[in-house]
Amino acid sequence: MVGPRKENLRDRVFMVVDTNMEFVTARKYPNLVQIKPDLNDDIMKLSAPNMQDIEISFEVLNQKNTSDAKVWDQPVKIIDAGDEVAQWFSRFILQEDVGLRLVFYPSYVPTRDVRPKNKIFETAFKKDTGALHDATSYMLINESSVEELNTRIETAVTPLRFRPNIVVKGPAAYDEDKWKYIMIGDVIFQNVKPCTRCIFTNVDPETAERSPKGEPLVTLKTYRTFEKSGESPVMGIHLGVRRQGTIKMNDEVYVDDD
Repeated sequence: MVGPRKENLRDRVFMVVDTNMEFVTARKYPNLVQIKPDLNDDIMKLSAPNMQDIEISFEVLNQKNTSDAKVWDQPVKIIDAGDEVAQWFSRFILQEDVGLRLVFYPSYVPTRDVRPKNKIFETAFKKDTGALHDATSYMLINESSVEELNTRIETAVTPLRFRPNIVVKGPAAYDEDKWKYIMIGDVIFQNVKPCTRCIFTNVDPETAERSPKGEPLVTLKTYRTFEKSGESPVMGIHLGVRRQGTIKMNDEVYVDDD
């Protein structure tokens, strides 16, 4: 599965790579979060502070040949978005003319294998790995869990801090930990594994500033580590699709936790 889709845009099918074709993220370059996409039919426009907007055509991308890149040391077939976009990213992130490139994951390319660290979860399957994601194509956050976390830290965060593609409202904090199946709209998801958190959590998605106190990661480590998650704390759950369909804002959510 390659994640949620709206028109031509699918979730996490674009990736920034370095000169070695290794993926880079806002863990290393926080100002990546300041790049904003806007989709209009076949054209995606990218905007960033103090940069002229640049446009990318999905039709043009899909006519190009694939090449090789890596995500977490796993090979993946991608399409390079071209020199003009590469220069745009390099100038914004590195203040150089070269150094970074934007690549695209076409829908006909097979998904990656499950990362070795995730194979300890019996519910983690290759079909759920998706395109360029860390673990799966879908990650759910419970709004109440974020609100409970905010009672423990000085500066409140929003669900956006955790980069979910599904946010639910209503359940008690951390109820999602024990959910087995979730139905939203006519889509059925399976809870594949807990979502472990890293230093990316400390980057403000609005300002691109990194928390000087290492929050909320420092606080999460004091009470949200699980047996299989090692030292990385958990916030949210990774999902796999078991019945495809359509979801929309304000859909009711049904869960099975037996």
